Amino acid sequence: MKLIVFLPYVIASVRSALIPDMDSDSGPSPLKIDFKIHRSNESSGENNDRFAFGKRNGYPVLIIDYADVIYYTDMNLGSDKQPGSVWIDTGSSIMWVPENNYDPSTSTTSYDTGNPFTIGYIDGTTYTGEYYLDTVEFGDSGPELSKFYFAKSSKSGSHGLLGLADLYDSSSRRDSNLIWSLHDQGLISKASYSLFLGPDHGSGSVIFGGVDTEKYTGDLVSYDLSTYQLDSRVPVESVSINGKVIPQLGEFVLDSGTSLGLVSQELLDELDVAFNSTIKNGNHYVDCDQPNDKFLEFDFGKNVIRVPFSNALARIGDTCYLGFTYNNGVQILGDAFLRNAYVYFDFSNKRVALAQALYSDSSNIISA
Repeated sequence: MKLIVFLPYVIASVRSALIPDMDSDSGPSPLKIDFKIHRSNESSGENNDRFAFGKRNGYPVLIIDYADVIYYTDMNLGSDKQPGSVWIDTGSSIMWVPENNYDPSTSTTSYDTGNPFTIGYIDGTTYTGEYYLDTVEFGDSGPELSKFYFAKSSKSGSHGLLGLADLYDSSSRRDSNLIWSLHDQGLISKASYSLFLGPDHGSGSVIFGGVDTEKYTGDLVSYDLSTYQLDSRVPVESVSINGKVIPQLGEFVLDSGTSLGLVSQELLDELDVAFNSTIKNGNHYVDCDQPNDKFLEFDFGKNVIRVPFSNALARIGDTCYLGFTYNNGVQILGDAFLRNAYVYFDFSNKRVALAQALYSDSSNIISA
């Protein structure tokens, strides 16, 4: 897995497509989790040259992850509040934790369901274990669920993974999904959340059941999600590289669990030219000194998200890589894009809304 970051600008939009039902006075108040940021070059034990990290079985991805910035939140498991941490991932729908993060025998509220857990990654790594029901508390003062269905891996590690995608299908357990669990336990009025991935020197946040109107500029424009897909996909009509338009057909997955975006070979070739990439061993190396006044513009049909050249990178120490790559036609908007967007996911109405992210110390959280 991998994780996130972002930036601002004004966009044109269609008023009729704005997300409806924003009301700060109805139902439970929104719940906010601030997540922390880890830069990979701050850890001496990591291989910063080229991270090979596979993806969930939900769709076939490679992925080469440069893990320049990782976003995570702390949590407490069980009645005895066993501490742990999980990476934030909008591309999967369940939570799993490593073996050393959870001891069910010390929690009086733990229940071993006996259901096996298995998840595989493209690099061949497989995690197995069992599913448990127990109390889970997120963040320093975040939401607490009395019964949450999560997996304990048989492998030890430094972190787990918190999936924030919608349930794969109607037969999936709702108590295995954080968003639906919060809704069903009456903690939020709608199965929804918004994602703001703060700058790499600060912190980001997830707001369950609401949005922060001070963290984006322009309108938050809504798009319908495909009901037959397992993840959050949005149509991209075109991508402009400093004014040059490259038409794009098809949908892109919004995935905070992927550092690099996956694009068409045609678009990647144009990006390599624009960024003067040096390609070596599959890596697209670029100059770290990129301009703030040149942009990639992702046109979704009803609004546009702008990504400055300076923010379209993955950085490991003093080495920079292009924030996009190619893999067999798979199309994903990962961290290199999401660090510039404010995203609202509405599972109740099967919609996703996008706006240009705005770095601001101000906050105005309302229900949505």
